[in-house]
This record gives sequence, structure tokens and C-alpha cells, in this order.
Amino acid sequence: MSSVTGMQNPIVLMYHGIINRPEEAPQNREPGANLYDVSLENFQAQMEWIKANGYPVITIEHRRDPG
Repeated sequence: MSSVTGMQNPIVLMYHGIINRPEEAPQNREPGANLYDVSLENFQAQMEWIKANGYPVITIEHRRDPG
């Protein structure tokens, strides 16, 4: 069981970028990285859904310093 979240099987969301316009994406990216991009509006909607549905959330910073 994860001591940080109290969950046995945590759900992990990973994004390569939060991008409003595809032309703003960095040009020197690995092939297929754009498949993991999300718009700011979509990202915000996902975070609101997670919060509204009571999922516990941790950040990368929290994992680095759980104190």
C-alpha cells in the first residue's frame, strides 16, 4: 500500500505538455510526444473532475519531500 496516498493501486496521470496551440509545442521532441499533450482547458477539466470525485492527489514535489 502506498504510504503517501493510502491507495493500493494509485492512478497516475502523465502529460508531456499542457499546450494551448500545437504550434507552441517545442519542436525538438521525441516522436509521438504530442500524443501526451493536453490543452489547458482539458487539463483543468480533468483536475476538477478528479477533485469533485474525491480522488486523493499528490504532486511530484510532494513525492520528493513528503514531510
